[in-house]
Amino acid sequence: ISKQGITLDAAKPAPIRNLTIPGIVEIAELNQSMDLNSLNAACLLITDASSKLIDFFTNAECNSQREENGNIGTSIPISWSASYHQGLNILSGDHTSSKAMKKDVPIEFIESAFKSSITILLSLKNPLEMSNLKKKVHAALQEVTSVLLEVIKSGHVSARKDYGFGSKYKGNIFLSMLRACPSGISNLESIRMEIISAMLEHIRDIPEQLLVSILRFVLRYVETDDFVTYYSKESVSGKTSLVARLSKQYMELIAKVPHKADSQQYVDEEKNLASRIMSLAVLDITSKIIT
Repeated sequence: ISKQGITLDAAKPAPIRNLTIPGIVEIAELNQSMDLNSLNAACLLITDASSKLIDFFTNAECNSQREENGNIGTSIPISWSASYHQGLNILSGDHTSSKAMKKDVPIEFIESAFKSSITILLSLKNPLEMSNLKKKVHAALQEVTSVLLEVIKSGHVSARKDYGFGSKYKGNIFLSMLRACPSGISNLESIRMEIISAMLEHIRDIPEQLLVSILRFVLRYVETDDFVTYYSKESVSGKTSLVARLSKQYMELIAKVPHKADSQQYVDEEKNLASRIMSLAVLDITSKIIT
């Protein structure tokens, strides 16, 4: 621009790409730090809860012979299920909500919860084998297996990791988990089948050898009552209608005769139903394994 012999250059605006927004990097770093702190806090919470729960049962079992009627003076100091969901709430930024965060859970938290749950499960004895502590062990088993199911269904569990257990347990840690799952206990009759089904559906990297071992486990250890309780549930009846119908029929037959009858007709009918249920259940599991 020229005026009275003086030439003025128009000011050029600075390129936008050279502009910086003060604090944007600091905010991102702060958020990342807060996320890491939340993850550490959540993992520490469940690790501490796991240790307290194991210590309680270890000490209680040592003193149980001095107690009568299975009543240990103190109650279980901590709820495993509540601790797990509190950890989820910490990760979601909500420390008070009773509803757990369902997605975007850090894999580190899932792995920590999985390892801790198995550690607790393997440390507990079957309540049917204990003279005392039955109710408390039963309650703990229900919570631990419930968390295990939720963790497996997250899709973040890998069958090719040992989760720090190494060679502590013979064979695969997943088989040790299945063997430790209780059988023949009220409200837990189908837990083995539920965990096996969850593993086959949500763990994508199960090696062939483990799949074969799971099938062998089903054939050797899962009993008719386990199959019946599992397949009679509404959540699975739609997928396997025939075995579900037979399972409900079996339950009705047992209910009609509280104590095993001497009638040969009843015995034959029970054996026939049990055999058909077992065959269909094994076929269902096999189909899940090979698909």
